[in-house]
Amino acid sequence: MHNNTAAAESYRRVLQLEPEQIEARLGLGELLLDLTQADEALPHLEYLHRKQPENLIGAVALARCYDQLGRQNDAETILDDILARHPNFFEALFCVAVLPCVPTRRMKLSTGFGRLVP
Repeated sequence: MHNNTAAAESYRRVLQLEPEQIEARLGLGELLLDLTQADEALPHLEYLHRKQPENLIGAVALARCYDQLGRQNDAETILDDILARHPNFFEALFCVAVLPCVPTRRMKLSTGFGRLVP
């Protein structure tokens, strides 16, 4: 836990110096999610999603954040959008398979092909 806390502080310092630093926002957001601090991760991940909507890793992180915050519909919308454009994107498929927010999608996951079926 101590290493994660130190890493989070390092990301925060980078963002104090360079608020537009996308990689630091993503790193901090994902680390905060791992620490189950979704409230603090949310503004960083939403900022990233606004600035780089094509950033799939950031979009998946935002879906995970929404799930932790109980915003399952928002999480599902993001994952559906990613998979509509990139049906084989592993990180989104993995979220669909494991996140409690998408049980109906999880049931539709084709284990043989690793993608959602209509």
